[in-house]
Amino acid sequence: MATANTQPPSAVRLTQYAALDIKGADAEKFLQGQTSAQVGLANGTFAPLTCFCTPKGRMLANGQLLRLGSDHFRLVLDASLADGLLTHLKKFAAFYKAELSVVGSVTFAGASEPADTLANQLDITLPDQPYTHTTSSKGTALRMPGKPRWLLMFEEDASDLVNSDDTLHNEWQLADIRSGLAWLTAKQQDHFLPQMLNWEALGGISFKKGCYTGQEVVARAHFRGQVKKTLSSRQC
Repeated sequence: MATANTQPPSAVRLTQYAALDIKGADAEKFLQGQTSAQVGLANGTFAPLTCFCTPKGRMLANGQLLRLGSDHFRLVLDASLADGLLTHLKKFAAFYKAELSVVGSVTFAGASEPADTLANQLDITLPDQPYTHTTSSKGTALRMPGKPRWLLMFEEDASDLVNSDDTLHNEWQLADIRSGLAWLTAKQQDHFLPQMLNWEALGGISFKKGCYTGQEVVARAHFRGQVKKTLSSRQC
């Protein structure tokens, strides 16, 4: 991918992420009944935050939802949750024309400015607004909140373009924390209402979309103001 005369730009491999793809004629309809976001907001440019809950409103997983094609959605989430969420969702997907899979071939990398050379490798222009993405057949660039930085998804192996620098990896996670993003892992699964991880404040919950698993509990907590423990309330 990188030419012999070109020094690859600095991008850190982010192994904490996974890609769960949902494809098919009923993909949007299926997701609308399972996830907290208004699925129609994932319009090929905007990538809303979202989450999946138990009937008691506790989070099974959270992530960002991207539309990569008319009948192709991708959920970016913590890798420790991907297989479990896939198994959970397949129980409901049997009633829809939708296929779900964890895409193991995707290479995730984090990059900050300048990252134009990396964008050229993907045949895309880097998006300049947080929570938006650009996509080609080679991959996707998702603009993250906070200082200019992008989550890059290479559809094929990109080991020659990324490194495993611990300092850069820690800087990426620190940027998430400063942006208020808390990514659920397997150890925290089924412990928190979405509001407890600031998912309501970040726009990851729609209160107008209708029913989804856990919706009644999440909505009741919102309208009755019952959630007193949130990440922001713990800040010093």
